[in-house]
Amino acid sequence: MRRYAFVALPNIATGWDLEIITLVVLGGVAITGGRGTVFGVFIGSLVVGYLKFGMGLLKLSGTLMTIVIGSLLICAVLLPRLLDLYKANRKLKIQAQR
Repeated sequence: MRRYAFVALPNIATGWDLEIITLVVLGGVAITGGRGTVFGVFIGSLVVGYLKFGMGLLKLSGTLMTIVIGSLLICAVLLPRLLDLYKANRKLKIQAQR
């Protein structure tokens, strides 16, 4: 039994893909590549962790938790893109008024 004390299981994080991608994106790491900070990823993990903890206290089903985490990921990806489009559109309107 002693020889199996430090063996890692290959399937230990099965099903955590969505949560990990969500917390990394919430932490500020771009999906398209780029830079991010460890502190940002830590904050993202706190947000996702507290969100899951709260949903667990509310006794929500696992399926609903997955839907909420997926929706959070979609918002985290789309919100910066939409803000960039809004800023570009606003600059064009200001330039057209001159």
